[in-house]
Amino acid sequence: MPSQRKCLDTPARAERALRYCLLRSLPVKNAHQRMSTHVDSRTENMNISTLNQRVEDLEGSVNFWNDLYIWLLAFTTLLAAVLFVTQYVAGKRGRQLATAQKELLEAKDKQLSLDLKSKDVGIEEAKKDAATASSRAEDLKKQNLETEKKLEQERLSRIELEERVAFRRIVPKERTELASRLKSFAGQTVGLWFNVGDHEGAIFASDIASALEVAKWNVYAPASISRLIPSGSRSPTVVETGVIVASTGHGESIKAADAIVRKLLELGFDARKSSTIDKRLNPFVLVNVEARPIGSQGEAKLRKQKK
Repeated sequence: MPSQRKCLDTPARAERALRYCLLRSLPVKNAHQRMSTHVDSRTENMNISTLNQRVEDLEGSVNFWNDLYIWLLAFTTLLAAVLFVTQYVAGKRGRQLATAQKELLEAKDKQLSLDLKSKDVGIEEAKKDAATASSRAEDLKKQNLETEKKLEQERLSRIELEERVAFRRIVPKERTELASRLKSFAGQTVGLWFNVGDHEGAIFASDIASALEVAKWNVYAPASISRLIPSGSRSPTVVETGVIVASTGHGESIKAADAIVRKLLELGFDARKSSTIDKRLNPFVLVNVEARPIGSQGEAKLRKQKK
């Protein structure tokens, strides 16, 4: 404050003081201006660098798309050329095809006319041949019918012959049926016999034994027996056939023996009840499988009876 008063005492001093004050204030302002200018310069440089990078990126992108456009344009031009050539060749081949088809149709028409003329003559001859062939076919048909009839008769005769000599067998279905009918006599003791050397009788006795075992009978395994015929005997020997069933005099054994005979007859096998009463003390049933009877047995016999 005192210095300011001194500067203001006289006009000259006031002028000098003003100049002095102005001179002292100039460096400070210049410093501030220099700092502001330096900061603005750095900011401007950063903006220019960023813009340069942006310009370079955009130039690269524009160049890429320009190159792609040029390649696509070249490819499109090439494809258009190929399509033009293809269309030209296809049109040319189409005209050639039409010409060839026309020539083919004309050739076929000519050939058809020639064929029709030659076939008119052949048709008449074919009709005559057909009539002859038809007559021949009728004759052959009659001959075939006669041959088939003879073959069928021979087949039936062969089957009948086979059935007449076929072994007696009880099939599983018949075995189950036989067992169900005889199951009421479960526990009954039974013995089965067949003649020595009679293979067929042995097999049939085994079938009967299997059915009785299913029915829960007390079954002795089938055994063979041998009958001795006195030499020099003049009386005729009677050969027993079929199945002969005997029993002791016990009521249940008699009923059981009757049931076996009845069921074997129902199945088509020759069977009969023996008039002889076995003398055993305990209830017992005897099943004697004799020689096979002459003629059909079993299912074959039943079919023949139905006829």
